[in-house]
Amino acid sequence: MWETFQHCSGEWKRMKAIEVLQYFGFTDIGLKRKKNEDAYVIKDVTVGNASENKKLRLFAVADGMGGHSCGDQASAMACRELKRFLSKSFSGLDAQSYVKQLDDRIHDIDRFIRNAGLKDPECEHMGTTLSAMLMVEDFGVTAHVGDSRIYRLRNARLTQLTSDHTFVQEMIDEGELPAEAAATHPLRNVLTRAVGTQVPLEQVETRVLDLTFGDRFLISSDGLHKMVSADEIAGTLIHMESPKQAAEQLLQLALANGGDDNITGIIIHI
Repeated sequence: MWETFQHCSGEWKRMKAIEVLQYFGFTDIGLKRKKNEDAYVIKDVTVGNASENKKLRLFAVADGMGGHSCGDQASAMACRELKRFLSKSFSGLDAQSYVKQLDDRIHDIDRFIRNAGLKDPECEHMGTTLSAMLMVEDFGVTAHVGDSRIYRLRNARLTQLTSDHTFVQEMIDEGELPAEAAATHPLRNVLTRAVGTQVPLEQVETRVLDLTFGDRFLISSDGLHKMVSADEIAGTLIHMESPKQAAEQLLQLALANGGDDNITGIIIHI
């Protein structure tokens, strides 16, 4: 399933970067799964009053927990409820006020999915990853839970902006496991944080980003970044002129490298 969304102004003004934006979202079942448990959301809205309006754009990828019942429902719920987040009134003008509100919303979604699971025994343990970016004027806010990822390409350098909330990554961070062993470790897919499930979410990883003309972002489920190397991601983002072209290239690479999982991504060019 492919969707494209674009907004592009012919004139660039000093860091009204949000006015010069192209983006593209996609999801694919891959080659090994029986259903697609990934979901994504792209949503923009104008908030404020007649004297001062702000254009907000929300991008998010959710990956329903593989091997758990109703993972596809959990990821769809997360995206739907996150989308509703933009319909509310925002208080405060600084970046930290947006951080708090996005953090609060994800905790609300965690409770919503957990309560839904309690009503249906087959879905009791459903959960999802959730990686979101909210762009506001000249800054961005990220909120992240799980092992989906947010990358930024700036000046031809790719940076992973999020941490993987997995048992294996914690062992790597604590020096108990070499990084090169992560790809084959039997517990590599065990999450230490998720949205939903019967374990309440304790912490959302949040971050405030500056936005610069020329930045390129990728939000991806692990079915993409575990099949496509960081060098391949960087090369694609550098050389493909449009988000759609980059999306097509990354999808083909993920499939060519095995397509072991559902493949989902959002690519954003400033």
